[in-house]
Amino acid sequence: MWASQSMSVVLLAFNRCVEIWKPRYLYESFDGHRTYYWLLACVLYSMIFVVWAPGMTFSAISYAWFYDPYKNIPGLEFIERSQMTIQAFFLCLFTFLSAFVYDYMQFYPVPASVSVGVNVTWQFSNGAPAIIYLVVNKTIRNGVVALLLGNRIMKELTTSVMPTRSVMRTSHVESGMTL
Repeated sequence: MWASQSMSVVLLAFNRCVEIWKPRYLYESFDGHRTYYWLLACVLYSMIFVVWAPGMTFSAISYAWFYDPYKNIPGLEFIERSQMTIQAFFLCLFTFLSAFVYDYMQFYPVPASVSVGVNVTWQFSNGAPAIIYLVVNKTIRNGVVALLLGNRIMKELTTSVMPTRSVMRTSHVESGMTL
């Protein structure tokens, strides 16, 4: 939609410039059915944009649409991006494999073992996200550890060798002692 609107605005600006510069060219270029060719060019441009341009994602941080879904996310490093890509790949892989084999089975005969295997793959695709999130996503893994083991043990696991004053104050406040 945005591409089509942008191209239409460029076409309108071109139309107005030609009208001011040489009005006779305006009639030669836009008279009768020729206008439809110009509009068809706008539609074709927007279709090319839809097919080959990467999709845009809305960013709640920047309140705008971006081609890069990780744009302006603070603290997001390249390693984290690649981990998210790997995570998304494996989440989609099992669903894709089971869907592909199910579609294949609709048109071609397959052995019973393939039917059983695709059912297991489909079931795994429904349970795999939890496992993949725990293995790949450090934030979720830490959250699960904190949930299962409690925040106090989690703090002990994540504190450095030399705790800062705020960490020391937190641990003393939890134990009932004050500094």
